[in-house]
Amino acid sequence: MNMGAWCRQARLLLSLPALAAGRSVLDVALSQGYDSPSAISAAFRRTFGISPIQYIKGEAGPAMDVIGGPASQE
Repeated sequence: MNMGAWCRQARLLLSLPALAAGRSVLDVALSQGYDSPSAISAAFRRTFGISPIQYIKGEAGPAMDVIGGPASQE
């Protein structure tokens, strides 16, 4: 993994607790250096296979176990 990919993945992983805590996708996107909610949504979907909204709502099913989403904390 090159440095750019590592940084992108790190920013997304750092966004998970904020999303799980109920912060808006816009707020999380801007705090992680993305220009818009659609930018973080595209990166999130490419990396995790679900959208940030699906992550927040716990609608990802088994994918939640892999990324430690709200459903895996039950």
